[in-house]
Amino acid sequence: MIVSISNGLLYICFAILMGVCLLGVIPKDKKTSVDIPKKTMAIAIILIPLLSFISLFDLAFSLNHYREEPIIASIGYVITNIALGQAWLALSVLALLFIILLFVLRHNNTIIILYTIGLFLTFGMLLTQAIVGHSASMGSYPGATAHLFHYTAVTAWIGVLFITSWFSKNNDNWQKFISWFTPFAIGCVTILALSGMFMNYFLNENFVNSWTLPYGQALLWKVLLFIPILFFAFINSVLIRKRVKQDAQYSPINWWRAESLIILIVIAVTAIMTEQEPPHNIEQTLQAGESSILFQTFASVPATTDIILELNGQSILFLLIGLLFLGCILYTFVQKTSPYIALVMAGLGATSLYFGLMNAVAI
Repeated sequence: MIVSISNGLLYICFAILMGVCLLGVIPKDKKTSVDIPKKTMAIAIILIPLLSFISLFDLAFSLNHYREEPIIASIGYVITNIALGQAWLALSVLALLFIILLFVLRHNNTIIILYTIGLFLTFGMLLTQAIVGHSASMGSYPGATAHLFHYTAVTAWIGVLFITSWFSKNNDNWQKFISWFTPFAIGCVTILALSGMFMNYFLNENFVNSWTLPYGQALLWKVLLFIPILFFAFINSVLIRKRVKQDAQYSPINWWRAESLIILIVIAVTAIMTEQEPPHNIEQTLQAGESSILFQTFASVPATTDIILELNGQSILFLLIGLLFLGCILYTFVQKTSPYIALVMAGLGATSLYFGLMNAVAI
């Protein structure tokens, strides 16, 4: 569990750095005024190697059961001989360089240089994570490349979203900001979706059959939660853009914050997935007795590799209810209701869709 938590926090730290650096190179008249203390960046940079070290330590601790040496020797072995440790070492060097530059280039006349170099350093740190991820181990260079695109797109998108929604000081320039962020976000989401499908090709033997495993259940929830995110993205790009044009004083910040909160849930699910065995051999994993508790609880059939989706009255009802809840997300915006009510609708919608799919599972 602690490894999953550290991975989730790691995603957030990368998003903060990517968001700050991207906004830092955008002209002031194209964005809202944000106030990010330098110590926030410093903390995020320092946390990245510390959080990623937890996975390294976990591996070293596991190896230590087979090595008659102190744990520190196992840590050294991982760093010098295993890709995970070597990637951590490279990441730590990049983080150290970032910290040094943060203090050397902290003045106003050099801050743009800091943010520009920071983008490359953050990308480099993301690269160290991509080359040791599940996709790289299963799909070699193509898998690592897909993971890198996936990681970069998601941190760029949610990084700008997080920083703008939680650190904006005023409501100036929303219209100009949305005018460039909308196509930027669409591009990131497109890359995110395509790279995700490409990664799934390497990691997942069969999407529906994988629901019998913990990884497959987490992936299913990730997909289902991504659907309401698209509704929020539509509101925060297309609909809010129109409203801001009509009312220059209108602030979309609460809707952006609501979207960022549901994204945090997706990050948590993704972090859990990093510690699960990918379903590249579902039958073998099931034989080892590693079927999902969620599948056993909500599906009416035993865990097997012969699963199909067969709609019935109950599953159709849940799916329709889910779509109704998702439609309520748009309705709350039109009615100028609190976006946090829309957030509840998003959760209910994803849950209803989940029950609909689980009820449609058959052999």
